Amino acid sequence: MKALIILLTIVSLNGNVKVDGVKATTETPITLDSYVETGLNSKLILDNGLILGPMKKGLVSTFVDRHITNRKNENKIAEDYGITKKAVITSSSRASEAKEDLDWEEE
Repeated sequence: MKALIILLTIVSLNGNVKVDGVKATTETPITLDSYVETGLNSKLILDNGLILGPMKKGLVSTFVDRHITNRKNENKIAEDYGITKKAVITSSSRASEAKEDLDWEEE
């Protein structure tokens, strides 16, 4: 029986990032079994949407599991409260709401 190996790609990295003890580049192959270390003021972004900030250490699989769990929780909370999309409040939307609230009487 063959094991399935998932290969992730580094989209972006800043600062001191090590994968399996070696300084990472955008060509560094990463699997779920890779051990990642990000230094102070460092950032690693993978193609699956995972973003690791400064001072993170651990297996990629652990970070991916947390990322998936957080996304599921966000979706569950949104469903519980009936939120379907994020509302972006702009000055024009506030102005139109304020205009509707005012009742003018002409004399």
